Amino acid sequence: MKKLTCVAVAFLTLSTFAYADTVTDQIKARAAEFNAAYAGGDADAVMEMYHDEIISIVEGSEPVRDRDEFADGLASEVVDYPDLTLKTSEVSGSGNYAYEIGVGTYTYQGEEGVDDYLNVWKKDSDGVWKIQAEAWWGGGEDPALSKQARPEIDARLAEIEAAWAEEDHEGVVAVYDKNSIAILEGQEPIVDREAFSDVLAHEVVDYPNFTFKSESLKVTDNWGFERGKASYETSSGGSGSSSYLNVWKKDSAGIWVVVMEFYWGAE
Repeated sequence: MKKLTCVAVAFLTLSTFAYADTVTDQIKARAAEFNAAYAGGDADAVMEMYHDEIISIVEGSEPVRDRDEFADGLASEVVDYPDLTLKTSEVSGSGNYAYEIGVGTYTYQGEEGVDDYLNVWKKDSDGVWKIQAEAWWGGGEDPALSKQARPEIDARLAEIEAAWAEEDHEGVVAVYDKNSIAILEGQEPIVDREAFSDVLAHEVVDYPNFTFKSESLKVTDNWGFERGKASYETSSGGSGSSSYLNVWKKDSAGIWVVVMEFYWGAE
């Protein structure tokens, strides 16, 4: 679930603000390349923007983890949504990982639309930023829903903390969607629930006193985007923290569950 050790920290020697400016410019440039490829109707060029281990989550659909299946869907989307345009609103990251949130505007069957999106970018072996995971949902934040959902999301985070304190990894897993995806800086994505549970069984012991400091929440319809800092101790007596990003959705019972998490920048 959480990547808490063995994370490259060379970026810390750079100026934080200078690095932030650099990665923001790089991701915005890649988003512009994405838009140009899409506008040109070149599905192959758009596919080149994605990492080999692409994971795609679209509201109302099952996650797609197979590259060939994703490519087939993309070929149709380039035709159906010919003017899809990414408009970046926020970028953050460190090392070989970054996330980008924004809105995608498009026309579909003569109707104009807008969706929120999250892209998790990862540098490939050549140092090129590529989209490793994406999530698309809703269509603009609803401040009233965000305010309403805040105590509900906080309660779910508290459930994770309480289960963690009891070393109850199954209690932690219960807060996650059955198809949840964990992206941990420096590791392969975890897409199998059993593997996820196995990792948690060790982490609740190795990293006691795991707590969240949620910093922002944006909700649209039944989906939410939440980010903050997670702090923890280690079994050897040390301590640390990581930045995190959670994508939440309401399940069929109306309960918020995590469908994707991304942890980076361990300190």
